[in-house]
Amino acid sequence: MEANCAIEKLEGFTLAIAEMMVTVFENLYAISLEIKHPNDIVYQGKKIGGILTETKLQGKIVKYVVIGIRYQYQSKTVFSRNR
Repeated sequence: MEANCAIEKLEGFTLAIAEMMVTVFENLYAISLEIKHPNDIVYQGKKIGGILTETKLQGKIVKYVVIGIRYQYQSKTVFSRNR
């Protein structure tokens, strides 16, 4: 996304990040994650992470976006690359 864009370009942005995370985990660890709209990542019915976005606006122009991604899961065997 380019800097100084219109706020309308952010529609669906958080969901797009969640979709990218799901794809990465499927590709790296061969597991299926789900997205609980709009920003939670769920594994086997339990929330394991989420995405938060914060924007700084000047009028209707986005000056910057801060993206926070949290992941929390205690089982090391579930996400092992050696599966």
